[in-house]
Amino acid sequence: MTDETGLADRIRQRAFEIWKQEGQPEGREGEHWERAKREVMGENAPPLQPQATDEHLKDQGERQTPGERHG
Repeated sequence: MTDETGLADRIRQRAFEIWKQEGQPEGREGEHWERAKREVMGENAPPLQPQATDEHLKDQGERQTPGERHG
């Protein structure tokens, strides 16, 4: 079995699980496949937190006591 075949099998299995969890609705195969594909390929991870701006860091430093400041 190639890596692509194994990946497709995992996506297919996850899509089937999603379909069953949602009550086996008809006509949503594409949606289930795409969701399964994102999950299996790790694209369902939560978005990264935005980088703190220099101004934000400055504001945080002003609220901390001198012993809490880093850097």
